[in-house]
Amino acid sequence: MIPTDPAERTALAGEYVLGTLDARTTAAMRAALETDAGLRAEVEAWERRLAPLVDTVAPAEPPADLLPRIEAALDA
Repeated sequence: MIPTDPAERTALAGEYVLGTLDARTTAAMRAALETDAGLRAEVEAWERRLAPLVDTVAPAEPPADLLPRIEAALDA
């Protein structure tokens, strides 16, 4: 399931770090990271690359009524 093409592996590692993968692919990545040093290096590179962004965005708390509004919109 983990690609062998270097460009695809780099992209997948970035998506993993960003948290945009579906549950199945995330689980496959976690398993692969246990034994694949190259993939771990890709993930670590993305983590270093993206770390400065953490300091540029203030944490935000969603409004308390957000979930009820979403549920109401889905029921409409």
